[in-house]
Amino acid sequence: MPLYEPMRAVRTERWKYIKRYDQRTVPSCPNCDDGESKSLWLRHGWKEARVPEESLFDLSSIRTRRTILSPTRNTRQFLQEMRGRLERWMRETNDPLLLGPSACRKGRSLMIRMEFRR
Repeated sequence: MPLYEPMRAVRTERWKYIKRYDQRTVPSCPNCDDGESKSLWLRHGWKEARVPEESLFDLSSIRTRRTILSPTRNTRQFLQEMRGRLERWMRETNDPLLLGPSACRKGRSLMIRMEFRR
């Protein structure tokens, strides 16, 4: 049974920002399909890996595209900008996560909302 993982993301041509709205600190293993890849990941410690509350990716470089950037003097202003973009989008769309994560009750389906902007 899938686990509830509330998160939101925004991106620009250069940056991708993801914010998680749960208290989870490790991956949600049930949310990954069983198969060879998952088995390999589990053998290499994926289940114990740390899941960050927020992630910032620099899409301008192949080297950093898959790397979560930690806040540095160089990225701090972009992190703040992306946080602001996400908050504005959530307010504009009256996102229910502004009130905090809601409990997912048995038998209740979750709606996934996505919007793409340039």
